[in-house]
Amino acid sequence: MKANPMLKRLPTLLTLVNLLLGLAVVFAHGERGPVYLPRACSLIVTAALLDAADGALARRLGVESDLGKQLDSFADLISFGLAPVLITLTHDGVRAAGWPSYAALGLYVLAGAFRLARYNLGDFREFFVGLPITAAGTILVLINALAHYTELLEQSWAAAVLNCLVVLLAGLMASKVRIKRFL
Repeated sequence: MKANPMLKRLPTLLTLVNLLLGLAVVFAHGERGPVYLPRACSLIVTAALLDAADGALARRLGVESDLGKQLDSFADLISFGLAPVLITLTHDGVRAAGWPSYAALGLYVLAGAFRLARYNLGDFREFFVGLPITAAGTILVLINALAHYTELLEQSWAAAVLNCLVVLLAGLMASKVRIKRFL
């Protein structure tokens, strides 16, 4: 499909908006209030939609590039690695759990960075190796939203369960499990 020059730039623009949404969550973290978590979660879900669209559009327009792949990974590390961790840290129960929470969340970011680096070095057109960080971050954000609206994380056991889930997501990202591409 032959596209005009402006249309060819659209995938990169979508990637940059994804990055900006993640940065908005990171920058607002210090000033969080009662509306921070719902807004932050909605920004990351929107970033996930943009992440799916930018790659699919780049492939459809035939404008995939190494630069686009690298830029997408930087955006994904912020929007689906760091931002979901900061959202998770808004819960008092998670912070009160102390070092196990911080260790699990740190492992999550490290596994996400590893997963993105491995992706950038390979050719994974038919399948993903390991859970994509976009999926992991979206799952973590949706769990945060659920916890926010149900006050689930106020239970004494909830932070431990969440930490186990975060470690599971990290393990799935770093794993060699093949996941078929849908787009």
